[in-house]
Amino acid sequence: MGDNKYSIESLILEVAKNEIAMNALSEDVRESILSFKKNNEIKIAERLKNEEKIRKEYEKEEKKRLKELQKKMDELLCKGEWGEKVPLNRRFALCHRISKEFKGWSGQEKDPTKWVKIDEYCAIDLVRGYKGPYWGYYRYFTGYGASAFYENRIKPVIEAHDETDLYKAIELEFNFFKFHEDEYDDKFSIVKYHTDLNGTKVFIDSIGSQKTLKEHQEDLKKEFCG
Repeated sequence: MGDNKYSIESLILEVAKNEIAMNALSEDVRESILSFKKNNEIKIAERLKNEEKIRKEYEKEEKKRLKELQKKMDELLCKGEWGEKVPLNRRFALCHRISKEFKGWSGQEKDPTKWVKIDEYCAIDLVRGYKGPYWGYYRYFTGYGASAFYENRIKPVIEAHDETDLYKAIELEFNFFKFHEDEYDDKFSIVKYHTDLNGTKVFIDSIGSQKTLKEHQEDLKKEFCG
């Protein structure tokens, strides 16, 4: 409603500038328009000036926001870095390690027979060193984590429609659980797998050698970066 008011005011001022239009009007209407012009021209000009200032400030902030967003997108997509050359299905890998789980009672923690070996899986961004979200996460919900890690973490990344979707998928799932310094010496394996036609269940073909994150990264650099 306010915009319509301003449009009408601006229209009246434009009419006041048009000699032909003014001459076509009756004397009392002309006097009303000239009186309106006298009382409102400065006020409306100031308002328009303020609106223009606000518009320019908005455009400046929007340009800044888009620049920061592009910078973040470039970082997550590894633009200009070696990781940009690594195919998504190799960068975001299904990984495996053998861990131990305590099966005893309180006070038996020092008894080695109360610890059993378990297979743990995790989806890992090998280029940036982020887990999605952490080892064994889905095992507690499904009993078998490989398929869940693929469907919920890896699949949305490798099936992204465009760079924007890819950025959102990485930011959502692979931008929080970063490898800590005390994890750099931990070794894990990359799983080779295939999925069913629906892409919801993983069938493991082989499990590779156990290596550290840095060693896996060196392998990728040799294979894709020469």
